[in-house]
Amino acid sequence: MPCENARGVVQRSFTIQSRNFDKAGENSSEIKAILKGLNFDSDIIRRVVVVAFEAEMNVVMYARVGTLTFIITEEDIRIEIMDEVRASGYRASHAAGFFNGFG
Repeated sequence: MPCENARGVVQRSFTIQSRNFDKAGENSSEIKAILKGLNFDSDIIRRVVVVAFEAEMNVVMYARVGTLTFIITEEDIRIEIMDEVRASGYRASHAAGFFNGFG
């Protein structure tokens, strides 16, 4: 379940495992359900879900493990990725998507 704090921010984090193609895309589907439940416009839902799915697949294919954090504020929607690269153990943070003003 997404968690909403006192400021009206909705946030949810998902763990993404390397090479788990059976589960790849499930997090994006859950984000879609959250946005639909909050009555977002279908164009915004599509854009956010495409970004989330592509970021999720990059972690599945190229990283050891990763975390996708999905954040909705009154001003924007953010998809943030933190991953650990397989070869070096290096951790990187990426802002995969940022939808300001929802348009």
